[in-house]
Amino acid sequence: MEAEGPRPLRDPQPLLELVRGMPAGEFADLFRASLPPEELLRLIGALPPDRRDALLDRAGGTRPGRRAGVSLATEIRQARRRARMSQVELAAALGIRQSSVSQWERGATEPATQTLLDLLRVLPGLAYAIHAVAAQGKAAGQTGTP
Repeated sequence: MEAEGPRPLRDPQPLLELVRGMPAGEFADLFRASLPPEELLRLIGALPPDRRDALLDRAGGTRPGRRAGVSLATEIRQARRRARMSQVELAAALGIRQSSVSQWERGATEPATQTLLDLLRVLPGLAYAIHAVAAQGKAAGQTGTP
């Protein structure tokens, strides 16, 4: 039996009314619980830039690359190497120039929010590295009291 694709959306109005009337937690749970990480990142990538930036800030406490200890440049370079990709291959996967990847890895520039989301999709190890650095930073900032 073949898997069915998404049903065509003929009239979006009832769907919009349903979604707008749902409690926020119920709506969010639909996505958090059922979407695989790649699809959830794609959904996050479709958010307006200010909302994406707010999520990135909440995810790490600060913008990636501005945490103490490890720079975003180092995280990108290490994640790319772990994925066994060259700068040219990573650039091709992202649809950008190799010089942009080089600038990120040297810390001369940082990727834009949408490009960072694309990097997380292409280099899954990058998400882990950013999460690990954030966790170390939070642990270092704790005083030991609950």
